[in-house]
Amino acid sequence: MTEDVVIDDHGPRVASDVWPLYERALRRFGAMPTLTEWDTAVPALTVLFDEARLARDTNGRLHFQ
Repeated sequence: MTEDVVIDDHGPRVASDVWPLYERALRRFGAMPTLTEWDTAVPALTVLFDEARLARDTNGRLHFQ
């Protein structure tokens, strides 16, 4: 049996597979502060703002604001 292992090294953007999981968690637990972090290869500020926008938009779609 082979299992996929996913390791988050806090280097790239949030993986597209994670956003649906994030939405699922919000639906289950409600709105909460969200942290997107980079430990390596910190991107341009516009990329950071884009990731924050994705989290904010997900919260907004669920009417938590």
